Amino acid sequence: VCQVTGYGSTGPARDRKAYDMLLQAETGILGLTGDADGPARLGVSVCDIGTGLYAATLILAALFERSRTGEGRFIDLSMFEAMSEFTGPNLTAFANAGVRYERNRLRHHSIVPYGIFASSDGFLAIAIEHDAEWRVFCEQVLDRPDLAADPGLSTNQQRVARRADVEAIVEAAIGARTAAAWRSRLDAAGIAYGVINDIEAVWDHPVEEVLGLHGEARLQDGTVVSVPRSPAERAFGRTASTRVPGLDADRDSVL
Repeated sequence: VCQVTGYGSTGPARDRKAYDMLLQAETGILGLTGDADGPARLGVSVCDIGTGLYAATLILAALFERSRTGEGRFIDLSMFEAMSEFTGPNLTAFANAGVRYERNRLRHHSIVPYGIFASSDGFLAIAIEHDAEWRVFCEQVLDRPDLAADPGLSTNQQRVARRADVEAIVEAAIGARTAAAWRSRLDAAGIAYGVINDIEAVWDHPVEEVLGLHGEARLQDGTVVSVPRSPAERAFGRTASTRVPGLDADRDSVL
């Protein structure tokens, strides 16, 4: 048996209402998201979805355990603990070193350069994870071998210390060309990047087609609607149109 609560089944917060944005606030997600002017809600219901995924994972683990031991398990899962694991690296940094990362709307808190940069006609997310990639980025993407050779910028720790200087250089460079031009250079250099897509672009994304992620569902009145296929459907080869059940349609069989 698995039950999901907001703040646990015991304690002073056990009866508090727990909606997604409220848990984003309570578990530090909003405290880590936004900028100096204040927090920003994530654009998806990460607490609802994330807790559901934890519940499913724990249930599967309990079933596997039961197959070996013959014993059942009661799982008492709270949204608060699930999301606290999402913020685990930040909690660990604070608990051990007193580190409090500041909100940064466009950039990574501990890697430079890593974040969203404006080209002349749109935005790109660029990630320089390793020092070797920094040198490649400077030489092959930015055409700045002088930056690659600068001993004061050779490590991420040094670049973090000089964040303002490094990000100003990258901002100026990226702003001088189109997103398409940078994508070509980034691809050729093997540097990680992402395009800032709107929902329409995601639905029409070539990866959607390659993975076959466009699916259909049939409502109770027979209406067919388009839906994104889940990873579970793809993993298990389900291609048939999904039936969307009415309220309590499968109650007896489920019970």
